[in-house]
Amino acid sequence: DLFEQGPAVYIPYMLLLILLTAILYGIIPLIIAMVRKKKITKNSIDIQLIQKEFQSVGDFDRGYGLQCVDLTKWFINDHTTLQYARGNGCDQAGNVAKTNGLPAPTSTPQGISVFSVQPYVKAFGASGGKYGHTGIVLSVDDKNKTVTVIHTWNGLEKHSLNSVISTYSYPVNGVYFTNIEEYLK
Repeated sequence: DLFEQGPAVYIPYMLLLILLTAILYGIIPLIIAMVRKKKITKNSIDIQLIQKEFQSVGDFDRGYGLQCVDLTKWFINDHTTLQYARGNGCDQAGNVAKTNGLPAPTSTPQGISVFSVQPYVKAFGASGGKYGHTGIVLSVDDKNKTVTVIHTWNGLEKHSLNSVISTYSYPVNGVYFTNIEEYLK
């Protein structure tokens, strides 16, 4: 009976098949990629989304429990095309630059950056210990000379949020930045 009605009868079935194929093999991965790209772009960043995403990560390198370097390593690994670096918090800005052939860290943040606080310096959330501190600069306000950062430290794994969003003034002696913005995924 279908054959007698001609090829026009098959058009809805063919359209449905094309739609299902597009959804399964093209549109869904494209939508996922677009949503992920909206999370972090060179012009804007959803800070709360980054914090929420890290909440499920925690001790990224599985060494010594939750540490400030876990957030920096995770961010670089998951949100940039760069390779994360080994070392303590005080080493991260310099080691990320060396590992990836980037310019040496500076005392002035420029865009999304890794920050490192040198040993015994109490700034940017660092306690002044011998290992320093690190985190990610998510925005820079050049006019007011402030940065918004996300960072963490040991002990926060016992809290409802395992990272902190803070605003600090710059420049500060003993705090250095490596710009990673152009390497965002």
